[in-house]
Amino acid sequence: MNKPFVSIVMLVRYSPYFGRAIESILRTSSIEDIEVLVKIDSDEDISPYINVLKRSELSYKILVYERGEGSNDLHLFWLDLFRLAKGDFIFMFSDDMIMQSCGWVEKLREVLNRFEDEIVVCTFSKPCKRNGKRSTKRGSMCPVISRK
Repeated sequence: MNKPFVSIVMLVRYSPYFGRAIESILRTSSIEDIEVLVKIDSDEDISPYINVLKRSELSYKILVYERGEGSNDLHLFWLDLFRLAKGDFIFMFSDDMIMQSCGWVEKLREVLNRFEDEIVVCTFSKPCKRNGKRSTKRGSMCPVISRK
């Protein structure tokens, strides 16, 4: 495999949405552009995650760790994923996210080319309704970090 453009890194714990997230990545991008790195707790059955990733044909790595001190150790898990990532950019992805727009990798390239330091925070939003009326948009922030 050639060097991926984007390394998607995820921390998962008993995630019912993992398969849906991976399927959305497959539907909206080319597998040559992507690698996926996942951290899973050792007290969890990893076979569902492995099955999803094998079926996807994406390049992937799975790190299995003791849960440790939970959220107090998150920075350590992220750092280990970052160290293993091979992509030009690291995308901190949530296992309950869904990529909806085809061509997001190309859009990401386009946006990153506008910034000399190539560091941006992407916000993915969707409209929501309150009391039957369209309200303000809400979204989640997902840092995209340059390897440079």
